[in-house]
Amino acid sequence: MLVSVSLTSSTRHWKPPRYNCPRQEVKPFDYCEVADVWPLDPDGELLLMGIIENVRGINSVPGILRQVKCIGAIWAGPGELSVSMGLRGHSTHPDVEVWVQKILSVCNDTGVSCATGTITTASVETRMGQGFRIVITPPTRSLDNLHHERQAVGHSG
Repeated sequence: MLVSVSLTSSTRHWKPPRYNCPRQEVKPFDYCEVADVWPLDPDGELLLMGIIENVRGINSVPGILRQVKCIGAIWAGPGELSVSMGLRGHSTHPDVEVWVQKILSVCNDTGVSCATGTITTASVETRMGQGFRIVITPPTRSLDNLHHERQAVGHSG
């Protein structure tokens, strides 16, 4: 199914499905009811996440978030940001962190969720405490990290 969102009018356009839907348990035309962008549609199941990975993007994000109402989250990408700042691979450098915090601040000011990644699962609590609402951790082969992360965000077990 082709679903497109007009970034200027905040409306959705669609092309009738010819193939199976991404969610097999939903019939193609029923899928149109849930295949909408949240937060424009509170029942929508699609999340549009913008990625900010350089200083130019950071400077543009306040205007973008004021104008484009279908963005559900912004990814603050410290890895690529470090490269764009000439600090290749130093995603935890203090100068990079200043800009990551600026992205978070803009997101908080506009009510848009902010996402980022962590190198260790121990920093999930720190990032959540700072105000990030989506934190991605490195993959592991242990459920211990999952339990730790769930506790960090207030879920038991």
